[in-house]
Amino acid sequence: MSLERYPVIVPDQDYYRQMVKCQAACPVLTDARGYVTAVAQGNIELGYQIARDPNPLSTICGRICGAPCEVACRRGSIGPDHEPVAIRPLKRVVTEQYGPEAFLRLPGTIEVPVIQSNGVQPVSGQDFSTGPWSRHTLEVLAAQPSRKRGSVAVIGAGPSSLATAHDLSVLGHRVEIFEAGPKSGGMIRYGVPIYRMDWEAMDSEVQAIVDLGVKIHYDTRIGETITLKELRSDFDAVFLGIGLMQGRKLNVEGSDLDGVVPAVDMLLNYNLGYQVQLGKRVVVVGGGDVAMDAARTALRLGMATEEQTEALEDKDARLDEEADTVRTALDVARTALRLGVGNVRVIALESWDELPASRFELEEAEEEGIHITPRLGPVRVLGENGRVTGLEVIDVAAVFDDVGRFNPRFVPGTNQVLECDSVILAIGQTADLAPLKGAEDVEISPRGLVAINQETGQTSAQDVFAGGDVAYGPRMIIHAVRDGHIAAWAGTTGT
Repeated sequence: MSLERYPVIVPDQDYYRQMVKCQAACPVLTDARGYVTAVAQGNIELGYQIARDPNPLSTICGRICGAPCEVACRRGSIGPDHEPVAIRPLKRVVTEQYGPEAFLRLPGTIEVPVIQSNGVQPVSGQDFSTGPWSRHTLEVLAAQPSRKRGSVAVIGAGPSSLATAHDLSVLGHRVEIFEAGPKSGGMIRYGVPIYRMDWEAMDSEVQAIVDLGVKIHYDTRIGETITLKELRSDFDAVFLGIGLMQGRKLNVEGSDLDGVVPAVDMLLNYNLGYQVQLGKRVVVVGGGDVAMDAARTALRLGMATEEQTEALEDKDARLDEEADTVRTALDVARTALRLGVGNVRVIALESWDELPASRFELEEAEEEGIHITPRLGPVRVLGENGRVTGLEVIDVAAVFDDVGRFNPRFVPGTNQVLECDSVILAIGQTADLAPLKGAEDVEISPRGLVAINQETGQTSAQDVFAGGDVAYGPRMIIHAVRDGHIAAWAGTTGT
């Protein structure tokens, strides 16, 4: 008689839900299949309702989400000649027609019907998501008789904070956001290049959350304008969504020279409209998406000659008939005329197959003329009179050891110097934990992040919750939205 044992799975509801791979791959469980089908049937409004129901930042995600749903899409696994369904662009289609940005009248764009002054409001009385944070579920919970309501202070106005504020406001709580900068959006605003995000569309989505009763205090830095201790005294709970706003430093000789710039700082200053002096030759250190963003932005600061700019200016009379991207290209050309970057190179420890950046990011960067050199590691930054003149690099034999741990090995005698005027560091980000001063009961993890219970978002302090990058490290925006959902749900149900 055989003693072999075979695993047996008794199918339940979750088992069948996992078979819808695109929805299961979405951190907030968006029914991508549902809204793609609705669009195919011509019902754009229904498509918007399905896409928006579990995601109050669907407008933003329709433009810059990492789209894990597309990675999981069954169509992409049929064979080499088949691509996944273009789920993210379809989300942008439905939000542009029926989202909060539907009323925008941008110069040069095709006019779309105005549905309402603030777009189509989410449908009440119907669930479009299997997650507990669907709009209908929140409204049912809020309508329970004798339900306790409280007040919550949210620190930071990034995606996790906005999602938290949205849910808590729908649930009937008083919510106030305290943002250190002059605008909302967090790293979406300050770290994502402007050519990838429509700020006016994003602002319209934030305004829809404000219209629920959320109050935002801008230019309010915790620890200076007001302390965390004061907020904990004035509110029933606090949510930390402060992100990772500082770039990691390169621990090599010459890293303190003028011209060594963290990628986060470069993107922040560029997005805020400050003049960024990079010179004509730039080396970006790093192989992730932030490195690609930094490199592509640097190239845009020097992508046109004076003659090309004058030729573009001659087309001003036709701009009203062109897409908004033409106006953006003109703005970029004028900026390039002032800054004059001519050559941008990205170096990374990883091989082509190991690079963590998205394939399409790499392809677009190369198409724009950026030189990507894998298997190179920085040795030291060279300079004269306190200013960068070059970066000494060495060939990389391997990045990971036999058991998969990060343990770079280099090839002796392969040193070379890349002449450059600036070195942009895209090697990681860290949290500015100054707002937590005086909150010794909030535990910090060995990684320098706020330690939380991942099922509830609660920190070691009972009244303090956290989410987004400050709790997990850099991840996709849609993960931050889920973090906000989890914290709002756990905080309001007492779990």
